[in-house]
Amino acid sequence: MNTWNRIVCIMMMFIIVGTLVSCGKKETKENQVIIYAAASMTESLSDAVEEINEKYPDIEICVSFNSSSKLRLQIEQGADVDIYISASKSQYNKLKEKIQIEKDKEFLSNEIVIAANNRNAIEKWNDIQGNYKVLKAEDQVPAGEYAIRLLENLDAIEKGFSDKVLRNVVSEEINVKQVVNKLYLGEGDVGFIYNTDLTEKVKDKLYKLKVPEAMKVKSNYYICLLKKQDESSKIYNELISDDIQKIFCKYGFSSPKNSQE
Repeated sequence: MNTWNRIVCIMMMFIIVGTLVSCGKKETKENQVIIYAAASMTESLSDAVEEINEKYPDIEICVSFNSSSKLRLQIEQGADVDIYISASKSQYNKLKEKIQIEKDKEFLSNEIVIAANNRNAIEKWNDIQGNYKVLKAEDQVPAGEYAIRLLENLDAIEKGFSDKVLRNVVSEEINVKQVVNKLYLGEGDVGFIYNTDLTEKVKDKLYKLKVPEAMKVKSNYYICLLKKQDESSKIYNELISDDIQKIFCKYGFSSPKNSQE
């Protein structure tokens, strides 16, 4: 495990127990940039930061991952943050109502999917209304919000499907990565996660169930520059650059132009 991956693991451990992650006292490090990002970006943003660090080795980039809603609340309560990346338009809009944003951009698209643990022979999306343990994020978390929307869409095909699935929910998590972890460990049979969460590290046990194209729920991601400082602006511009966008695409993100909210 390389140094950056160890840092990310430590950060995720802190997130799980609900503790704010930081990388030192901001006021003592003028060349430090702090990013708060949606948990679904853990792997992709970690790779992106590693790439950016090669170009700007003198800038210390610190990233905290959690649900967009919880990160937004921390920012509103005074957390010292340079860049915020939200997996939800609603969370982005709520932040704009509370604080001044220097720059922002709709820059990525993702998709909520139904994933299954391969210990069960689940073949179709409508099989999950059977006697299976279901995992999802909390409703106020973007991944939980999108899961409900997907269930409502599928209700149009099979009436009562949503209620049957929701009755089988055994756990609602504070962010989508906890859903992924529990599903991987077999604490649930199916879970609602993002397409980008199906990384090579979990594909040995998890797979995606196909749903009709018209029923799919996609989400747009928004990046916000909260402080107009040289270092922060440089990192913001790198994150939205074509080169770094290629890294995000490698993990399953796409352009937001064809996305829906």
